[in-house]
Amino acid sequence: MLIKTQGYNYEVKYRPGADMVLADTLSRLPNPENDGDIELDERIDGIETEFEDAERHTIAIINFSPEKQNSLRSQTANDTKLHVLKELIQQGWPESIKDLPKDLRPYWSEPKFRDELATESGVIFKGRQVLIPDSMTADILTQLHVAHQGIEKTRRLARERVYWIKMNDDIERVCRSCSVCAEHQDANPKETLKPHDLPTRPWQSIASDLFEISGRHYLLTVDRYSKYPLVDEMPTQVTSHAVTQKMQCYMSLFGRPDEILTDNGPQYTGQAFQLFVKRWGIRHVTSSPHYPKSNGFIERHVRYIKAIVKKTQQNKSDLYIALLQVRATPIDSKLPSPAELLFGRTVTTLLPSRADPGKVGHRQHLAHRAAVMKEHHDRSCRRELPPLRPGQHVTVWNKERRTWHPAVVQQKCNEPRSYVVQTPNGNMIRRSRSHLRGPYNTQVQQTVKRTHLVEPPTLDEDQEDRSDPTQPAPSCETESKPPDPNNPQTVRTRFGRAVVKPMHYRDYV
Repeated sequence: MLIKTQGYNYEVKYRPGADMVLADTLSRLPNPENDGDIELDERIDGIETEFEDAERHTIAIINFSPEKQNSLRSQTANDTKLHVLKELIQQGWPESIKDLPKDLRPYWSEPKFRDELATESGVIFKGRQVLIPDSMTADILTQLHVAHQGIEKTRRLARERVYWIKMNDDIERVCRSCSVCAEHQDANPKETLKPHDLPTRPWQSIASDLFEISGRHYLLTVDRYSKYPLVDEMPTQVTSHAVTQKMQCYMSLFGRPDEILTDNGPQYTGQAFQLFVKRWGIRHVTSSPHYPKSNGFIERHVRYIKAIVKKTQQNKSDLYIALLQVRATPIDSKLPSPAELLFGRTVTTLLPSRADPGKVGHRQHLAHRAAVMKEHHDRSCRRELPPLRPGQHVTVWNKERRTWHPAVVQQKCNEPRSYVVQTPNGNMIRRSRSHLRGPYNTQVQQTVKRTHLVEPPTLDEDQEDRSDPTQPAPSCETESKPPDPNNPQTVRTRFGRAVVKPMHYRDYV
């Protein structure tokens, strides 16, 4: 409608519909027999409008400086394709696209596109857009990409002002070939998750990493199957050798895993660690540098354990009790605790719980093994040594000097065959019954019945000292008072001990 009325000079005035009787009546009573379009004989070659300031009007339309406006007009006039297009716009389009040259057929695309084309002051417009000649597209592309915006943003800017065939493709090519944009472009979008192979048994695959809190370094190793964490504080200088020693300790406790997942830190890429995994036959898998997501399992556990360590330090609580509770806590509603997954049993914590008696078959087999071991041991042993009582004088074995020294029994300990004795210098020491012997007999107070039976000889002190220390000491009832040291008839050994003959060696009157 707008294009069809552009051939007339008219002035638009508002008038209410009640005052427009004829027009209103005809619009409500159309002719049902003639519903075709009205053909206009007038041809629109262009629109010429007079302005008081022609120079200002030209700049407002083209938004170029006068020099660039003149350059645009001359380039449009020298462009053969646009020169023919200008004539088509002024003289009219043919009935068929086949009548157009091939280089002008893209402008035929649809009637809406053709109807938007117009000429003014030697420049072709497509609506508000200026049709740019091929010779000026490079300069326009440079101006469009001054802000180094993305492809879509640059296209939106161009659609408001300029146009040429394949403009979108040219903008995409310029934006993708810009080195500055390539250097400062956004990071790649997230990729789909590619998890590691799930282990099928405990301690088959482990992950390890280091973290630091308040200048203190910690080594964290987690079993990927059971989520069982191992935390050790490391020395200030964490070397590959120190990490290797800890790993060897873990292997001796839990066995050799099939693989170890770590980052590319010098502690894991050092010669000591590389020799360790090679000697033990362990596959060492490292994450990509500067991409911790590739080992996200251990990174998540580092954040979890690191928070626990910080809280225990602030609260001044025991870290190992906290780790015990972490290992004893079920993973979720369907999985047991890490300790139960790793060891096959629940661990005892400081919280009350019901003890697991274990399997009956295992208990019976262990009891049988213990009985067989005792039987084999007791074959080469003598009878059990008699117990001692507090206040009893004994001798205690000195392991360093390998000699026996006097002492006094103070008390019997709750542990089996264990006593606390006091040495002559006042020291209180604890010894096993096998390291304690009864005192030497100085006088045997007993009634000797004159019978025809011959009593076995009793060992004197020297003989008793050379005897087996595991022999039972004489009972306190058979002990006698020590000999009088002032008696000149007392015979002494070279160590100063008094020698008393047995009673059956004495002469009776």
